[in-house]
Amino acid sequence: MSRIVTPRAAPTALAAVLLLAATGCDLLSLRRTGSAPTSDMAAVEAQIQLITQPPTATRAASCRAVAYGEQACGGPSRTVIFSAEKTDTTRLRPLLDRFTALEDEHNRRTGAVSTCLFRMAPEVTLGAGGICVAKP
Repeated sequence: MSRIVTPRAAPTALAAVLLLAATGCDLLSLRRTGSAPTSDMAAVEAQIQLITQPPTATRAASCRAVAYGEQACGGPSRTVIFSAEKTDTTRLRPLLDRFTALEDEHNRRTGAVSTCLFRMAPEVTLGAGGICVAKP
């Protein structure tokens, strides 16, 4: 009498395929190249966060949001909310431009793909505790 044995690896393989599908193109890019985003991108992103956070303000008119970065198929990849009262925008703009250039270079170098969703900066307002937040 013979028995049919199903491979134990099938559920694991299926889980891996579902994980790749669910997490999107960035994971596919990392898998193909074996590299994470450059340390320069991480350093610039840290500087952006350092000068924009926390986004505290005394009035809603001081709250701002700007889209930056570069998706593989074009358009910004992220946004940052900040306060014009607290953020030195003459320092911020070059950092945003630098991050966008680095991400574009990374996308070209790795052959990255993206979802091509257009991301706009959200409308912002002054929330509880004087923190600038995205409008619901």
